[in-house]
Amino acid sequence: MIKKFTLTFLLLGLCFLAYTFTHNTVQSYNASAPPKYTGSPGDAQDCTSGGCHNGSPSIVTGWITSDIPAAGYTPDTTYTITATATETGTNKFGFEISPQLTSGNPLGAKVGMIFVINNTETILISTTGTGDTKYITHRAAGTTGTNNSKTWTFNWQAPSVDPKSVTFYGAFTAGTSASSDHTYLSNHTRGVDLSGLDETAFTEALGLTVYPNPASSVMTISLFHEQPATLDIKLFDLSGKMIKSIISDQNFSGDFTQCFSLDELKKGLYFLNVEINGKSCYKKVIIS
Repeated sequence: MIKKFTLTFLLLGLCFLAYTFTHNTVQSYNASAPPKYTGSPGDAQDCTSGGCHNGSPSIVTGWITSDIPAAGYTPDTTYTITATATETGTNKFGFEISPQLTSGNPLGAKVGMIFVINNTETILISTTGTGDTKYITHRAAGTTGTNNSKTWTFNWQAPSVDPKSVTFYGAFTAGTSASSDHTYLSNHTRGVDLSGLDETAFTEALGLTVYPNPASSVMTISLFHEQPATLDIKLFDLSGKMIKSIISDQNFSGDFTQCFSLDELKKGLYFLNVEINGKSCYKKVIIS
């Protein structure tokens, strides 16, 4: 009888310890959330995944904003991203945001670079532990809001190579208990604006000529690069979507001239992207 009682007591104790460990693991996310919990198509999980927080997430709009113009971002330009969570009756909040391809790439490909503004309230986190910090989340000191709201800000540097539309995917929590708080998902999408790019340095450095421009059926590209290099030439539309891959050469040097057909393309303004050894420049072209 004594042995049976002792065994029962021991099992109850182990259950209590298991519950306490799980509970404390959940609460430890007050310090920072783990990566890949933004609710994006690529991450495929949010704050309610894995039993971290109860319930189902609610979709909200306007919680992520930026100073990126509606026309789109300019490559290699830094912008400020603002995240704001609100819920009546609480001043405790958390968040995680990641800039990702709008297409919802199944590999969760990220776009651009994040820079922390306030490192006492936010922190960059990595999926690999080797500096791949494409997620930003709260610190313990950055979870307390005022007037039922909490705002975080960080900087984002737009990509300079192969730009595409970007979506900032974010997951938010509001409340003081993992068993009773609420999870929200929001996102913010911006395209690419290449219309204001300066082509002077690009043209001079490579001796680039594109002719005829405007063109209706065939266009010719000519350039020169003395040293062996990797060359990629692509055509983008105004939204930053790649329309055509013209060439990809891993061992290019010297003179380069190539014609390509425009027959399948709609009339309008496009951007020719020439990338040499990872350095990218653009030239406006018109299809008439």
